[in-house]
Amino acid sequence: TRKYTLKTTTSEAIGEALSSKFANMKAAFAALDSDGDGKVSTSEFMEIMYLLNLGLHWEQLHAVAMEADANGDGHIDFEEFL
Repeated sequence: TRKYTLKTTTSEAIGEALSSKFANMKAAFAALDSDGDGKVSTSEFMEIMYLLNLGLHWEQLHAVAMEADANGDGHIDFEEFL
């Protein structure tokens, strides 16, 4: 019985941690999605990444944005952001 309780507790802890991380990602995306339409243009994404001063060159930022925009529509939606 104790092993079952430990597994349940561990599973619950993992579930809570993942839920918390998902909520943090959702909040980060919402901060980028200034008009609330559920997507961020790749150019806006690049500008924000540049402003974060991550030490990436514009070409590298462009490559990251193009990779994130999996469907190539010029926008990054939440699923692509994950």
